[in-house]
Amino acid sequence: MPTRRPKTVFGLEVRTFTGKYGITIKQLAAEAGVQYSTLVDTTTGRCAGHDLIPIVRNFMNEHEDSKNGGTQ
Repeated sequence: MPTRRPKTVFGLEVRTFTGKYGITIKQLAAEAGVQYSTLVDTTTGRCAGHDLIPIVRNFMNEHEDSKNGGTQ
C-alpha cells in the first residue's frame, strides 16, 4: 500500500475550505482556473506552487466574502 503524504499548511486550508463549502478539490481547481493535478501536488508538497497558491487563496477569499455578504 502506498504511503500518503501529509498535507502542507496550504493543503489543510484547501481541505477546510472544500469541506466548509461542500465542493471537491477538482471543482475548486476548475473554478479558480488552475490545473487539478498541480493543485493536488501543491497540497502535499510535491511542487512548490509559487504561482498557484496566490491564485487559489484569492479565489477562496473572494468566495468566502461573497458567501458572507461582502462583510469583513
